[in-house]
This record gives sequence, C-alpha cells and structure tokens, in this order.
Amino acid sequence: MGPMSRSSTPLSGAAWPTFDAWYPRPGRSRRRWRLELEAALAHLRRVDERYWERDWRAEHKGLGGYPEGHLWRGAHGYLDLLHALASRRAEVDTRPNLREE
Repeated sequence: MGPMSRSSTPLSGAAWPTFDAWYPRPGRSRRRWRLELEAALAHLRRVDERYWERDWRAEHKGLGGYPEGHLWRGAHGYLDLLHALASRRAEVDTRPNLREE
C-alpha cells in the first residue's frame, strides 16, 4: 500500500458538488443575492442601532477591533454586494443567454 492509495481512500466515497453548486441557475442566483443583501442590511442596521450603546461598544472593543470597524465593515459589505449585483445585472442585460426570468 503506497502513499497514493492511502491518501485517495478517503476521497473514494466523497460526494462532489454538482454543476449547479458552481453555476447556479438564474432563479437560485437571484434568491441567493436577495438573501445575502437582506442579511447584510440587517447586520448593518443592528450595528447602526446599537452603535452608541455603551455596553455594545464595550463588547466590540479590544484585540485590535473597534466599534467603528464593525460599522465600516457592515457598510462596505453591503455596498460590495450592491456593486456586485449591479455588475451582474449589467452582464445579464448585455448577454441574451444569461437573461434571468
């Protein structure tokens, strides 16, 4: 028994992701974007609502992190998703075979 047989044994029964996992169908892609945007906006709202609360600020401070960082990361994450979605929409609009229904 050589090193290749030993290392390949755990993978022999592994389930590999389907094609859809890498390239989701248009309906799945739209749902995924919506869920990610909703989650990012909900996080940003939570940070915004609690930003000035003393206890929240104390919990989110230390080890090189600051409350401001949570606010910035939340805002940037949401804006990044919006930008990616706008880019995706532009791509879909310009390529007929990618039109989402």
